[in-house]
Amino acid sequence: MHHIKYLIYFLASFLFASVAFPAGVPFPALQFLVGNWEVEAKPGEGAAHFEFSVDLQGKVLIRKNHVDLPGATGAAHDDLLVIAQEGIPATIHASYFDSDGYLGRYTVTANGNQAVFVSDSIPKLPRYRLTYTGLPDGRLNAKLEVAPAGKPNAFANYLEWVAKKATP
Repeated sequence: MHHIKYLIYFLASFLFASVAFPAGVPFPALQFLVGNWEVEAKPGEGAAHFEFSVDLQGKVLIRKNHVDLPGATGAAHDDLLVIAQEGIPATIHASYFDSDGYLGRYTVTANGNQAVFVSDSIPKLPRYRLTYTGLPDGRLNAKLEVAPAGKPNAFANYLEWVAKKATP
């Protein structure tokens, strides 16, 4: 009986460890995002850059984003996205905070070359979906879609951009 109890403890600890961070790499399906990125702005658009970095000893992935708004001297938008794995089996969630006072919670799905962040559905508020897709040339395509309040799955394109890795 003692041996069965130890076997259960051993299997449970192995299961919990392997689900949280498979193969010892934090956020393996999101690794393609890690690094410093510069948005390839078109004339008249604001300049933007963002960074994805692993933090807290691999427990979170952080995105810091900065946009200089066009036509407004000194006007900028900053936001912070904190991504964490929760539960067993692990699901990925993100908390978003920005300089306009908006905060939101997102569920994340990823496959190693694409990551989709979908905000929680909250009555009377719009819903957001942000998709990052790795391009064959190493750049990153990003698309932000918005669903109007009351129609949480009626996403329509709002913004789209391409970013390249910033030179170190």
